[in-house]
Amino acid sequence: MTLFIATIFIAELIIAFALISLILKADAKVLALNSQIIEFTPCLEEIFCNFRAALQRNRTVITVFCRALKYRRRFNLIKSIILTGISLFALLKNPLTYVKIRKKRVKK
Repeated sequence: MTLFIATIFIAELIIAFALISLILKADAKVLALNSQIIEFTPCLEEIFCNFRAALQRNRTVITVFCRALKYRRRFNLIKSIILTGISLFALLKNPLTYVKIRKKRVKK
């Protein structure tokens, strides 16, 4: 019985030493990775700042583009209203002119 307990105790010591050596190896790898991250952090911060500035510029460009589209849309709306008014005025003044124009377009 004593031999059995001694064998189990020795096996537990072997397992404990194996776990301790694995923990020490993992600690060394974590420290190496931590030093790499510390070296890379300023570069990463610069990359994020550049990315943020690029997003800001793109947002400004997109805003300007959307405003230009709205202006263009309003301009086209006003233009179409004016052309519709002129064509209605021409139609009311001389209805045959509109029919002649429509016939020419249909033939093409």
